[in-house]
Amino acid sequence: MSLVRKIKVAAVAVAMIAPTAVFAAPISPGDYIAKDYNNNRSIWTPNGNNPSSNAFVQGNGATGLWSFSPDSLFRYTGTKARLTGRATNTGQNNLSFDFDLRFNIKNSGNTPYCQQAGAGGSHNCATTNAGIDPSDWTYFSVISATLTGVVGSHMEGLMYTLTSNPTHAPQAGEAANALDTTGTGFSMWFNWTKSGMATSPYASKYTFNKGGKGDINIDLDPDGPVGGAVPLPAAGWMLLAGLGGLAAAKRRKKS
Repeated sequence: MSLVRKIKVAAVAVAMIAPTAVFAAPISPGDYIAKDYNNNRSIWTPNGNNPSSNAFVQGNGATGLWSFSPDSLFRYTGTKARLTGRATNTGQNNLSFDFDLRFNIKNSGNTPYCQQAGAGGSHNCATTNAGIDPSDWTYFSVISATLTGVVGSHMEGLMYTLTSNPTHAPQAGEAANALDTTGTGFSMWFNWTKSGMATSPYASKYTFNKGGKGDINIDLDPDGPVGGAVPLPAAGWMLLAGLGGLAAAKRRKKS
């Protein structure tokens, strides 16, 4: 095989090991920045100011929406996943908790849940998300999921335990954020229960409910994965550069 042919073969091999995009379906293992859906919220519970709702907390401006901190991460190993970070109430920034959700991959019995097509619309992926194939999504079962009131916040002393909705498993992949079909995301539907007592001197301003339901819908940052594999320039292009040097040396030898 000629040297030129060897270089072409090497270039093809490097291209094959390099992903065509950071986010492919199914989701690739790595650490991803977990971002608010639509830049304003990641966790939803029923309206916190509705007396009949079961939001985490009600009163003093609290809403049912919670925003992730910029350092929140979704880590996927290929068999397990973990979502960690801090969430703050969008209506009362003195309400915040640290979250730690751990998952195992779930390979069977999964029903994809797609973006709702308008009020009262269907969540059936076959009718709501034309062109998106949810068969490539990754699904999970919950190992543990806790929200812990941040020390110094008005939620200090509280803990919430989440369990997955039995109908729809947590899902990740291209357009898997049930509210956003424009990129890679994650969604989870959950039930929750409260334990502990709020110890903040401001706790009397709120009603902390005992249990309810909610969901998580997040985008996975297209600038990730963070701290993942070594990028191609550090490996593949070095190989090509070395082969190019060999070709130049051979030409000089012939001349």
